[in-house]
Amino acid sequence: MTRRTLVLLLSLGGVAAANPDAETQCRGGDQTACMNVAANLLTSSDASGYKRAAELGEKACKAHVRRACTNLGAQYQKGMGVKPDEKRATALFKNACDDKDSLGCHNFGVSLRDGLGTKKDLVASTKMFVRACGLDPRDGCSEASLAYRDGIGVTKDAVQATQLAYTGCQGDDGGACTLYAVALEDGVGTKRDVKAAADMNKNACRLGDVVGCNNLALMYTNGTGVAKDLTKSFELYRSTCDSGYDVACFNVGNKYRSGLGTKQDDAAANTAYERACKKGLAKACDQLPKR
Repeated sequence: MTRRTLVLLLSLGGVAAANPDAETQCRGGDQTACMNVAANLLTSSDASGYKRAAELGEKACKAHVRRACTNLGAQYQKGMGVKPDEKRATALFKNACDDKDSLGCHNFGVSLRDGLGTKKDLVASTKMFVRACGLDPRDGCSEASLAYRDGIGVTKDAVQATQLAYTGCQGDDGGACTLYAVALEDGVGTKRDVKAAADMNKNACRLGDVVGCNNLALMYTNGTGVAKDLTKSFELYRSTCDSGYDVACFNVGNKYRSGLGTKQDDAAANTAYERACKKGLAKACDQLPKR
């Protein structure tokens, strides 16, 4: 299980998409409308749009509009309409967190964890992830769970790690569902329940978490918590590989090479191994024919 990188999801669509009068409301001084106009501008690739989004975002952030400082911080981190500035981005994420924006707390936690624009502080980082997990829509639960599982900035606590993963999964965090599934399958921090683990992996996969999809495919291979189904296992590995997950591509190669769940095909196996190899998976490179 790898940690997610800094999430820079912007508050796009929603109110702004459903409200054609947002521009008029913004000009009338409605800073929430301005934040939504800015968010929509960020869906374009137009530099002038990014610049205006930053201008609107500055005003909305100063007015303490929820999510405005987070979006503006993302702009400073990515250099969208403003000069890239990690220190400024981190300060904005902190401001957003102070205003109880879940994603702002999550991003501030990543900044503290990785030393982006601020001094690295694992203790404070984990506190931010836990805080984010407690706010709607529960960003940060996966990172908080991993921190308690691995003892990053806190004492290891399998029960707390599992509870945080469960909380995140309830908030439709696919990564958290995967972590909860692993805990259920292994019986770590909770009672072992392989059927429930399979269900959690299904949720994770539905929510787009490729690790959860890959783990579910393995459960179908072995008949763990689900009826054994090699064809379904292969199809899951293949679709997850197509989503860009190197480990799934490696597993597709194994399936083609062995002929389990699909027709045996060495050429197709090598193609899958090559896809995984190009993504940096060393064990996949080892499976390719020597040249």
